[in-house]
Amino acid sequence: RQHITEPTELFVEDLSSPIKSRFDSKRINRKLNSWVKGELQDSVEVIAQETGSTVVTVNPAYTSQVDCLTGTLLGRRDGDRFTCYTGVVLQADKNAAKNILIRGTDNEISRYMKYSEVLTVLLHRTVRYLHSKGYSVEFALTNGWLQPKFKKQALVIESSYLPLG
Repeated sequence: RQHITEPTELFVEDLSSPIKSRFDSKRINRKLNSWVKGELQDSVEVIAQETGSTVVTVNPAYTSQVDCLTGTLLGRRDGDRFTCYTGVVLQADKNAAKNILIRGTDNEISRYMKYSEVLTVLLHRTVRYLHSKGYSVEFALTNGWLQPKFKKQALVIESSYLPLG
């Protein structure tokens, strides 16, 4: 926890889009999500005004699914835990907060990119990282490092890289 006493840059996710979830159809959850986003945004704006800070809004896509230590999609979030592919366990919200901070200076991911474009950038980073360590996408999938939902696109991206070995 940090107290802001002098001007700084505050990095926040762009929360202007509706939050989609399994419970999206329930009216009460929509109202609660909207209220919480508004309260959070108001609080950040007040802090920024009081301290002379600037607010930098970043693209929120996949910030909770990226390992902040490697910048890849290797690992898994489960509730309040994020488990890195190496077995290191991080507090999930801190991992996401670090990713938001990193996203603030990311030259490849802009605020208004579609989530599918962000995913493509992240999968390229993941495949490059795996190859730098001598691993393949199949190896990462077999060992549970990469979620199966990324398999098809990751394999297509990997096919454009030089073979391992």
